[in-house]
Amino acid sequence: MDLLRKTTVSNPARKSNLGHYPLDRFAPSGDAIKRVAKLLMEANPARFCGSCRNCRNCRNCRNGDAMSCERFGFSGYFGFSREANDLLRHHPYGGFSQFMTAPQYSLVKLPESVSFDQAARFGYLGTAYGALKRGKAGPGMTVLINGATGTLGLGAVLLALALGVTRIFAVARDKHLLEEVRQLAPQRIDTFSTTSSESLSQWAFANTAGAGVDLVVDTLGPGAPPVR
Repeated sequence: MDLLRKTTVSNPARKSNLGHYPLDRFAPSGDAIKRVAKLLMEANPARFCGSCRNCRNCRNCRNGDAMSCERFGFSGYFGFSREANDLLRHHPYGGFSQFMTAPQYSLVKLPESVSFDQAARFGYLGTAYGALKRGKAGPGMTVLINGATGTLGLGAVLLALALGVTRIFAVARDKHLLEEVRQLAPQRIDTFSTTSSESLSQWAFANTAGAGVDLVVDTLGPGAPPVR
């Protein structure tokens, strides 16, 4: 697979403030918080905060495709275009900062049954879910997931199962971890180790009667060597 990757552009206005997907009790800003801070904090439930920021005004945003926003970026971190820097100047803080500002659309109320430890997975699960939904993953499809033993990849495998994907090709290096992934649903998951001398493309075609896969979800980061 020859993978096409976008070039990322760091925010030049300040140093990066890392910390994706913080969890805490968020308070409204403004003079009101100074007057009734105690009451607000007692009534304020725990929330998950997504790190994605978009302009909410361009054609893509209005059509519900925030990921394609020209100014899309991650709070306190980087964007995918130079235009993103204009937006990120208003969102310079990440989750590791002492304080951070966050737009209302990025906050998700957590029910009492969900702990912070559990909610910390939402970001990666949401990323994997978004990729599968964009690819219209579902019954009758064969989906190849590259990096299937990592945090993002394993989430993609679990969500593909939940979405009813008929066959999942899990690709990674470690054969032992791949076997653990396969055991999640042995009838639906096949595995391929990139340490094999066999070509992944040939293996995929051979295991689909020459038809190939319907969707590839690549969960490896930029700079990872391509798999062929």
